[in-house]
Amino acid sequence: MTNRTSAPSNLLQYLPEIYQSKPFLGQFLLAFEKILLGPEKDGVNSSDKGSDKGLEQKIADIHTYFDPQQTPKEFLPWLASWVALSLRADLSLQQQRDFIANIVERYRFRGTKANLQALLDLFIEGTPTITETTIPETIDAEFQIGDSQLLNQNPQQLPPQSVLGKGSYIGGELPHFFRVKIALNKGLNPEQLSRQVE
Repeated sequence: MTNRTSAPSNLLQYLPEIYQSKPFLGQFLLAFEKILLGPEKDGVNSSDKGSDKGLEQKIADIHTYFDPQQTPKEFLPWLASWVALSLRADLSLQQQRDFIANIVERYRFRGTKANLQALLDLFIEGTPTITETTIPETIDAEFQIGDSQLLNQNPQQLPPQSVLGKGSYIGGELPHFFRVKIALNKGLNPEQLSRQVE
């Protein structure tokens, strides 16, 4: 039976000379060397291979985790959560990266026609046309003024001057209201079409 021992840790050279002569310590430090510097295979340090990176290399590359173009794809949802978003699974990896890279700038312009156009261009496989309208025709609002006792009565019994009118707005127009028309490609299959409608 042969007792095969591996070469002592390279970290041994950083200890005082009195400890460098101890074979146990050289073997003991191998575990720390693999954690800090990454495992070695055939004498070549493989710290440049993804999950084989040592702690030292991961810390040196930490800036890549905050760059949407460089971060691992598993890290993209966490970056999106910084601005309270969840990524759509049907977007390609590059679309997700581009979306997160520009989301802070887009967030500054939320509620504007330009931002809505940029978002629709990213998510829709068609040509969106956005128009700003003043008052939506589909809303039929009626406001009544007067004594609270009058308001609790049947509306037909109210005096005519207590109704402002249909379609009236108090305090201005509805903010951030747009009409969007999308000319979808004719070659979309039913699954793609339902995704566009969502």
